Amino acid sequence: MTQVAHYIGAIDQGTTSTRFMVFDAGGQEVARHQIEHRQILSHPGWVEHEPLEILSRVNEAIAGALGTRTDHKIIVPRTEYHCAQCLGHQGHVFKDGPRPTGLRYCNDGVALKFLPS
Repeated sequence: MTQVAHYIGAIDQGTTSTRFMVFDAGGQEVARHQIEHRQILSHPGWVEHEPLEILSRVNEAIAGALGTRTDHKIIVPRTEYHCAQCLGHQGHVFKDGPRPTGLRYCNDGVALKFLPS
């Protein structure tokens, strides 16, 4: 039986940048992508951000930490996504998802560990 690695992704939304990190089952960081965003200084000591820019940076940071390739394991080709550094399989992405991106990420249950809140 093939051993499947477990990974988890985390978004770190900071004051000056958005960062997406991928961790392995042992908690070690295996991938990271960080993008700075514009700061709006409307009043001394206040920092504001444009919400749509933040959403865009989150999507860009995730895309920078994850890679894709065409998966031909079944008759119909699919797009697999994986950790950009360790190539650990995460699942597949399809172009039939909701707006605004139209993408639907199908995460493999063995790639994620869900914990009760």
